Amino acid sequence: TVLTGPEPSGDDYTVWAEMFPGADLSDPNGDFDGDGLTNNEERLFGTDPTDPSSLNQYPTGLFDSTEFTFSFSRRDDALTGLFSDIETSFDLQMWTEDIGAMLVEGAVDGSTMVEIVEVTLSPGLLTAPKLFVRVNQNEGVFISENFEVDNGGFTVVTTAGTDWEHGAPDSSGLGGAVSGGNGGSTNAWGTNLGDFSGTTGNNGYYADSTITSLRSTVIDLTGVSAAELLFAEALDLEAGDTAVVNIIDDTTDTVISSAIYTASDGDDASADWNNVGPIAIPAGALGQAVRIEWLFTGFGGATDDYLGWYIDDVTVRRAAP
Repeated sequence: TVLTGPEPSGDDYTVWAEMFPGADLSDPNGDFDGDGLTNNEERLFGTDPTDPSSLNQYPTGLFDSTEFTFSFSRRDDALTGLFSDIETSFDLQMWTEDIGAMLVEGAVDGSTMVEIVEVTLSPGLLTAPKLFVRVNQNEGVFISENFEVDNGGFTVVTTAGTDWEHGAPDSSGLGGAVSGGNGGSTNAWGTNLGDFSGTTGNNGYYADSTITSLRSTVIDLTGVSAAELLFAEALDLEAGDTAVVNIIDDTTDTVISSAIYTASDGDDASADWNNVGPIAIPAGALGQAVRIEWLFTGFGGATDDYLGWYIDDVTVRRAAP
């Protein structure tokens, strides 16, 4: 496992270093205890910069090779202002972010300000004969929503037909089924959540001639030179349906950048979840307050038996210029 992190924030680094009186931690790139981790990496991952034996950030007994869950320690993200992402590789050469990975934060230790984060990788990775995993600490996350606790503050504007809904998908149609959110989670947004296995038997079909948009909370990109969008989607589209992502003005709803992503349903028999991105936010949308819009226009077919579009695990973050 490779651990990487950005340059330190001066204020938090100073506060952290003062927790170890007598140790010269003035150089964030130094290695006071000689264990191979820089002082700043020790801060980010909640280890002791004065104790070489604290090198292991992965508590014993918390790795499950069957379910592929593991845990790592980190300094409270409310103090560092950073977010963690998980990358995987089959050869240690090409790394891909697992945006479907589930990260569950434990309680912060009040004395060390360290928390344990439990990670569950996307199920599809479990079939690989060999897999390498690394944890990154990154700066500048604007939105990170998995929609498990609430709807993330997203809003819906519908011109005609079926509304976007937040909750637990339970839908089934000719083009597949959607049961739960991405990566085995419970909740997501969808154009009709359905109740296929429930009391109503609602398949989750959207109405003919539906035009509905799902909009994020406001994202302030003032002073930002590069940003990117990642999310997960499940699709069951009829020929003629359109599913596009736009960037819109936060107050006027005017489209600033149209169709930065266009969904395409390449499987007529499956509506499995797939990860999308990173998608670069166009330069014309930077330097201002915006929102992301998922705009769905659905024909529905002669018998209105399609499920539409489902969205989960939305992240907007800074990117390398």
